[in-house]
Amino acid sequence: MRILFIRHGDPDYVNDTLTEKGHREAALLAERAEDLNLGRCFVSPLGRARDTAAYCLKKTGYTARTLDWLEEFPARLDLNKVPQLRKAYPNSRMKDGEYVPRVVWDMAPAYWTEHEEYF
Repeated sequence: MRILFIRHGDPDYVNDTLTEKGHREAALLAERAEDLNLGRCFVSPLGRARDTAAYCLKKTGYTARTLDWLEEFPARLDLNKVPQLRKAYPNSRMKDGEYVPRVVWDMAPAYWTEHEEYF
C-alpha cells in the first residue's frame, strides 16, 4: 500500500480558497497526478483543500470522499499550561521563565523516541 499526502496550494486563508499562485500550483499538481494511479482519494472539508483536489480529480476522473477528521486542527501547544511536554521543546524557555508556544510537529525527535505512545 502506498499513501500519498498532498498539501493544498498557496492558501487565501481569509476566503478559505486558493490564491492565484495556489491555483497555478494545483494545476501543475494535476499534471503530475495523472501518472500516479491514485486509487482512492480523500480530502479535507476546508475550501483550500477541496479547491486543490478539484484539479487532480478533474484531470484523473477520480472522485474524493470528504473526511472531517482531515480538517486542520489547533497545532500550537502552550508549554506554560502543559508542563509535562516542556522536555520535548528544550529550547523554548525565554529569559523571563515563560515558554514560547510551539507547533506540535516541531517536537524534538529525541523526545518522540522516549515515548512509545507516539509510535
